[in-house]
Amino acid sequence: MAESEADTPSTPIEFESKYFEFDGVRLPPFCRGKMEDISNFSLRSSDIWIVTYPKSGKQTSCTVVVAALTYCWAGSATSFM
Repeated sequence: MAESEADTPSTPIEFESKYFEFDGVRLPPFCRGKMEDISNFSLRSSDIWIVTYPKSGKQTSCTVVVAALTYCWAGSATSFM
């Protein structure tokens, strides 16, 4: 059993005691102490976020994004959409 599974509450009472709320969102225990840093993280207009589900082809998604950006930056196109 994974460590995160062992920490997962199995009853509503355990859920209430372990999970916490941050800006109206209920979060698991491993997020405690990290949410302030995440909420204060500064973003730039040039940042690109690649978000995928586990085991869904993250490497392929990253490769496609890099290829598209390289194509656009090379001057071959003004937009890839």
